Amino acid sequence: MSVAAPSGGTSPVRDYLEAVLDLLEEHALNRDRMDWARVRREAEAQIADATATEQTYGVIDAVIDLLGDPHTFFLRPQDAEETHDQEAAPAEPVPTGRLIDGGFAHLTVPEADGGTEAERRYIREGAAAVRDLDRHHPKGWVVDLRGNTGGSSGTGPQDHSPPSLATPASMRVERTYPFERNRPWTPSPSSAPSATAVS
Repeated sequence: MSVAAPSGGTSPVRDYLEAVLDLLEEHALNRDRMDWARVRREAEAQIADATATEQTYGVIDAVIDLLGDPHTFFLRPQDAEETHDQEAAPAEPVPTGRLIDGGFAHLTVPEADGGTEAERRYIREGAAAVRDLDRHHPKGWVVDLRGNTGGSSGTGPQDHSPPSLATPASMRVERTYPFERNRPWTPSPSSAPSATAVS
């Protein structure tokens, strides 16, 4: 989650800080770990003598540090404008998750594509989706790979190694598939079935 600083307006400094804290309390990934009443009291005390919204930036950064979430960050107005310009281009698809019938986790893992920044975003969003679903203690997982044709480990153009995913404690891997370099990855016929593949 990114929090962009408003670039204008005549709101008092305290209202500005409260608006950002409201966004964090409502949307931050680790919001449930925080004592928001205490955070607000301490943050407001630190800006008691502030006369400009710029003086809240350090306090906001400190609150975000307390969240311990690398996916949440605060953008100053100039940084937000630059990011907005960069994001105007269509974004590559990223992993997404949702809960489905009876409390099962459904994780969609599309094909990864793009440069280094796109890869970082893919990993960030995928990890966040897995963590968010895992917080709900799902009964099981459905990993949807229909839009994913595999990937490369960087050893050559014909390498079709299966993608690696960080697995939460609630996701038990019951079947693995062997693969050989430079050959398409296929399931072993001797593997015992353990999950429904979505293809």
